[in-house]
Amino acid sequence: MRKSKQTRIDEATSLMAEYDSGSLTGDYRYRFISDMKDRLLRGKNMSTRQRSWFDSLVEEGVPEIETDKEKISAIKDALSVAGMGHRHEPLQSFLSTLSRGKDLSERQEKFLSSLLEEAEGVKLNGPYVPEADIIEKLRSCLELSKSYSSMYWSTHPGTYKALKAVESWLEDPGSITIDKWSVDKILKSMRSKLNELYHKPYVESGDFIWYHDGANGLIPGVVVEQASVDNRGEIVYGVLSGSRVVSASKGRLSKRGKRS
Repeated sequence: MRKSKQTRIDEATSLMAEYDSGSLTGDYRYRFISDMKDRLLRGKNMSTRQRSWFDSLVEEGVPEIETDKEKISAIKDALSVAGMGHRHEPLQSFLSTLSRGKDLSERQEKFLSSLLEEAEGVKLNGPYVPEADIIEKLRSCLELSKSYSSMYWSTHPGTYKALKAVESWLEDPGSITIDKWSVDKILKSMRSKLNELYHKPYVESGDFIWYHDGANGLIPGVVVEQASVDNRGEIVYGVLSGSRVVSASKGRLSKRGKRS
C-alpha cells in the first residue's frame, strides 16, 4: 500500500531526530531526508526515484559509522560548557566531520585540542569576567565604534562579531557570558584610540593650542577639558577659544600656530 504524505512526513521527522542525536546532520542522507520533508510540506510529491531512496533510508535507519567516540564525547561536553558560546561554530564543524567517520587534519587536531583545553579551563574556573578597568574600556569601545563606517564593519566581520558580543554582555552581564577572545579582539582593534583616550592624549588640560575654526583659520585657545568621546564616536578635547568652549578632535587642533 502506498504511504500517505503525512506518513512520510512523520517518518522524515523521526529519522531526522535520530540522525541529529548521532550528530549526523551534516551527512548527505540527512540533507536528502530534510529536503524531501520540506518538499512534502510544500504540497509537492516525490519523484519515483526520490520515493524509492527515501523509503530505503527509512527502512535502513541511521547508518552505523565507525567514529572516534571519545573525541566526539569530549566535543559534546565542551559545547555544553557555559562561556564557550564563541567556540560553538568550530566545535560543531569538528563534531560533524568526526561523526561522519572522517579524520581531521593535523592543523585541525591542534586547533581542536586548544578548544577542548579552553573548555576545561572555563569549566574549572568559571566563565571569563573582565576586570573593572577593562569593562570601562569596553564601554568606551562601544562609543568609539560609532565613528566607524558600515563599510569598515562589512570588511571586518570578526571584529564586528566581537563588538556585538561585548555590547550584548554589557547590556545584560547577569545572564549572558562574554568570552576573552571577543574582549581581546575589540580592545586590539581600537588600541590606538584607547591609547589616546586613556594614556597618551594629544593635549592636556592647561595646554596652549591652536584651533582650526573653519573660514577663520587657526585661532589660539587653551585646553580646558580632557579627552572624551562625543556622540559621533570621535575623541574630542574641550578648548576655550575666546569666550566659548568648543569640542575639537585631534584633526582640528595644532600645536604649531601661524607662521609669522
